[in-house]
Amino acid sequence: MAHDNQLHFVEVHPAHTSEVSQVKKKKEWLTEWLRDSEVGRLAADKRFHWIASGKIAITKNSKQARAAAQMGLNPIRLLTL
Repeated sequence: MAHDNQLHFVEVHPAHTSEVSQVKKKKEWLTEWLRDSEVGRLAADKRFHWIASGKIAITKNSKQARAAAQMGLNPIRLLTL
């Protein structure tokens, strides 16, 4: 989705501690795909969003929470642009 000269990539996925590695793999795949695609060559900022498909159940001080934060993917319930 594009909004205000930004490309927004949205992943709707369960937000459980056990799912962080799966979302990380998806973002890594998308980042790699963008390197080789026409979309990736657009001169727009790219934003990645993780929308929780249910409750957010990631333990706050876990290594998974830190990994999500390092990726810039903290799950949210509602995306407001």
